[in-house]
Amino acid sequence: MSCRSPRRNGVSVVSVEVTDTVVRVAARTTAQQAACPGCGRWSIQIHGSHLRFPRDLPAAIKFAVVSLRVRRFICAEESCSRRAFAEQVPGLARPFGRRTERLRSTPVSVGFALAGRAGPG
Repeated sequence: MSCRSPRRNGVSVVSVEVTDTVVRVAARTTAQQAACPGCGRWSIQIHGSHLRFPRDLPAAIKFAVVSLRVRRFICAEESCSRRAFAEQVPGLARPFGRRTERLRSTPVSVGFALAGRAGPG
């Protein structure tokens, strides 16, 4: 099964594949520019791209595999120590993060729900 979806929050879903055990989602970023985390200057010059594979929560009892293509931009500020940087997708994953924000926040939610008490042992 494949599908296309509209752009949302700077990410476009390219395809979704569902099997008996796995849901695979391929997506790419869509922003036309990105701010350098070193100096804050906006850049439109693309240096390249790479794939990120942030872990996500299971979907309908199936393992979720996300492949997100993010672009690398060139910082045009000569005084900036960063020459190139990867664009970030706020709300999806933190910089250098290996988990989506949904997966990262789940243990915190469970902890609050249990009010710090351990489960029955």
